Amino acid sequence: MLAFVLGAVALVALALAFVLPTLWKDARQSAIAMLVALPLAAVALYAGFGTPDALDPANRTVPESIEQAVAQLERRLEREPDSLEGWVLLGRTRKNQGRETAAAGDFAAAMPHFASAAAAFRKARDIAPHEPDLLVETAEAISLSNAERAFGAEGTALLDEVTISADADALAALPPQAVVFVFARNADAPGPPVAARRVPAARLPMTITLSDADRLMPTATLSARPRVEVSARFARSGAVTPEAGDLVAPPVIVELANAAPIALTLSPADAPTDAARAPTFAQ
Repeated sequence: MLAFVLGAVALVALALAFVLPTLWKDARQSAIAMLVALPLAAVALYAGFGTPDALDPANRTVPESIEQAVAQLERRLEREPDSLEGWVLLGRTRKNQGRETAAAGDFAAAMPHFASAAAAFRKARDIAPHEPDLLVETAEAISLSNAERAFGAEGTALLDEVTISADADALAALPPQAVVFVFARNADAPGPPVAARRVPAARLPMTITLSDADRLMPTATLSARPRVEVSARFARSGAVTPEAGDLVAPPVIVELANAAPIALTLSPADAPTDAARAPTFAQ
């Protein structure tokens, strides 16, 4: 930075050398003002709109290794924390480093790379919280940073994000006490939901994320199921038991290992004959 300032001052002084002699004869005050103002303005403009950090030798040097490139990227992200592309690039790079290290047989050394990848993708998700591809990449990085290579509650929550919408006329016909129920069942075996959410006074469209925190039984978790059936219902009376006039979304099968956010559309339907399929909630 000091070298740049000195160079800028020298260039300004050279330019002024051609202008000041004439001004000094006819407009001495203007010459003095220009002599002071131009160097200060140049420095101020560069500080405000330039890239002073680009003058850092560490940032100008062409990286000779992936670690040097990553270090430059991390320094850039310190200056530009809202760079979505930067965080995604850092996450992918760290993830690839981890995979290469693990492929070489050094799993212990791979874990810090995976942890850094997960942290970078979390930063990216903070900037773009509902980007489907980013949700999947974040969940994958989280699973890799887990010693057991499991998605866990956080990773599963990212995979099972639902968007819910309904026809405007159908919504207008619902009474104020109507409640949205969202639930996920084991797609490979009958039984009660493994996760469910009750949302009173819901306004559609809305986005809901199901995770192990929404389990109905301590021993039955969402993350333990490879496939789940996700559906939703807007209950007119707010009751758990399905009734005629409720809005129902057809179920969607989700493979947790390759899941992405899904869209559910609620529409009028008659009450299901299988009342046992209604989720049970603690009141």
